[in-house]
Formats: sequence, C-alpha cells, structure tokens
Amino acid sequence: MKKLGLSVATAIALSLVGMHAVHAQNAPKAFDGLYGQLGIGYENVSPSFGNSGINALGGYYPFSTNIESTNSFAGTITAGYMFPVSKSFLLGFGAEFSPFESETSNYTISINGLGTARGT
Repeated sequence: MKKLGLSVATAIALSLVGMHAVHAQNAPKAFDGLYGQLGIGYENVSPSFGNSGINALGGYYPFSTNIESTNSFAGTITAGYMFPVSKSFLLGFGAEFSPFESETSNYTISINGLGTARGT
C-alpha cells in the first residue's frame, strides 16, 4: 500500500511539473503553480481516562484502566498544484504520503465483579 501511494504521488508530481512548464508561459501569479513539502517530526501519545464505574445488571461496578504510551517518528511528503479560478481565488489539488506507520498501544480495562477487557 505504501508503494502504491508513493507511486501515485510521484506520478502526480511529475505530471504537474509538465503542466507547470506550460502554465509558466502565461505569467503566473505569486501563489499559483506546483508546490511540495517534506515534513518530519516526533510524536508522543499518552492517553488517560478518569476511572469511575458502571451501573449495570442491577449494581455498581468500579473499573480501572491501563493504557500504554507510544512514541514514534512522524513524517509526510506532499505535492500539489494550485491554479487561479478568478482574480482572488485559487483552487488546489494535492496528494500526501506518510512513510512512517503509527505505533499501536495496548489497553486493559478491569471491571470489578465483571472481568477484564484487553485490546490494541
């Protein structure tokens, strides 16, 4: 799936470069034309829940939660093209590819008297 997304983004970028060369002959304005962006960062996700309880099956069941934090790199490659529709309006099309997958996290919910649920 990543390779397909990268191939599509590359094909779009290359076709837009050709379109930009033709459009450049028509004296473009300051913000119309081809654009690209590279971004990289680091993310830290630390979810938390306020523990309370559940009223179910004729009783009150307090529960506790445990969720693991995740840390990972984040990045994006973006390409697109903007063209003028009128004197004061630009219309743009773009594609974005994110080469890094997000991390998964495990969680546990323990409900006294009912059991435990685990998941990712």
